[in-house]
Amino acid sequence: MKSKLSRSILFSESNAKRTLLFLACMLGWLRLTAGADWSQWRGPDRNGVAPESPPLADEWPIPGPKLVWQNEQLVHGGGETGHSSPVVAGRCVYLYENWMDANAQGGANDAVACLNASTGSLRWRSIFPADKEYEVRSQGSTPCVKDGRLYVAGRKRVYCLDTQSGKLVWQQPIDSPTSGVSCSLAVVDGVAVLICQGFYGFDALTGKLRWRRAEVPGSWNGDGGWPACPSAVCWHHDGKNYVVCSCKSVELMDPATGRAIWKLPWTEGGWSSWKGNSSPTIVGDQMVIDQKAGGMEGYPLSLDTPTKFWHLPDHDCGTSPLIYEGHVYTIGGGDYGKPTSIRCADLQTGRINWEKPTQSQGCSSPIAADGKIFGYLKFGHLLCMWKADPENYSLLATATVKADGYSSLAFANGRLYLRLSDGVACYDVTRVTNPSKKQLQETAQTLALKFNQDQAAKGDMSGLLRMGERYRDGDGVPKDVVKACNYLTKAAAAGSPTAKEELSKLMPSSTVH
Repeated sequence: MKSKLSRSILFSESNAKRTLLFLACMLGWLRLTAGADWSQWRGPDRNGVAPESPPLADEWPIPGPKLVWQNEQLVHGGGETGHSSPVVAGRCVYLYENWMDANAQGGANDAVACLNASTGSLRWRSIFPADKEYEVRSQGSTPCVKDGRLYVAGRKRVYCLDTQSGKLVWQQPIDSPTSGVSCSLAVVDGVAVLICQGFYGFDALTGKLRWRRAEVPGSWNGDGGWPACPSAVCWHHDGKNYVVCSCKSVELMDPATGRAIWKLPWTEGGWSSWKGNSSPTIVGDQMVIDQKAGGMEGYPLSLDTPTKFWHLPDHDCGTSPLIYEGHVYTIGGGDYGKPTSIRCADLQTGRINWEKPTQSQGCSSPIAADGKIFGYLKFGHLLCMWKADPENYSLLATATVKADGYSSLAFANGRLYLRLSDGVACYDVTRVTNPSKKQLQETAQTLALKFNQDQAAKGDMSGLLRMGERYRDGDGVPKDVVKACNYLTKAAAAGSPTAKEELSKLMPSSTVH
């Protein structure tokens, strides 16, 4: 009897896992057919926040969330493949890479790869020659996908590709530093805006240069060596689109003309990685920047030169702030000997709610979805999930990975996409695919009850006995002595000695035959 009952329970637990897997597959298919893309640097609004998300797991099993696929043969370049972040659009994953080739000048070409978002298989790769005097390692421009086209900056050119075929639509030369380009294009009102030793505005359709504002090299860009690396961020106000660019200063710009509407000069003084790596973050009419002196500042946005709300001391090392539900989360430091910490501050006042020292970070910017914050520690070797809790620091889960610590995560439809040194990995972080122990236990109990009910309905002795015990104890069903006796009587009639014994306890004055 016990052996048969044990098999029943094990069968139910197995069914629970199979059911969860089936639901995960179905929900995964639905997510890939409909949902928000992550089609550019830091997501759809260029602020690191996913506007849509299925319910995400509150914890991960050991050793981490479900690995959907991993393509480790994507990049051909050893340790110098660049630091571009992946983007996701139209069921595809796109990535800029340095493609090493014996025939390439300087040992590498510019390349863009397109992967199937469901399987990780390569759909196409486009390769373009690069000039030998340009370094390989530091290139980090993230593609921008818009209206069936992909825009990305190579080491000396801007490329526009057809997203379906990878064919070149147009290309234009740019003046870029020998260390490579780390800024990512923003396409606004038909203009592709790039920060690169000044500013470029290309016609997104034809590639024609609409405007150019060159900046003279100076202390703001490492005396002509290392440049400032932020990307343009969009701001929509009174029916019109603008871009905010941080380079030699932070400025509000008209994308149609490149005209600066107002400028905020960098504050001189302290040290910050490359003196301006961080992109501004905008949510609504509020902006947070990490500026040259190493301080983080909050501003209300308008068409007039803004006055800052607040200022916090140095924290940045090339990462961009995350504004989420009225608070600012940052993971900073860790590179070049700087201390690392994650902290939460009030968006309106700059008051630090909490700050927690962490392991070394790198230069990856955090993202948020469904009340969770995702980012790297240990230079991309530790994937972390924190609760977006303004009251308390709460690390929910970690997983050991082999990501590039200078790239940032992409998120789409409940999946995280990680840039590896030699490819891309995709993890499903949804709740249904990564159930908690409590969820598994509750599902197993539900399935076990259903199994017992089905067996009892067929007149199975074990099922009748188990349902009698359940009603006797209130195990998964309301406690009911009458129903318990009914089931136990049927089990006893089917030959169960245990049922007879239990009936005699429930009805000691009766005789059970």
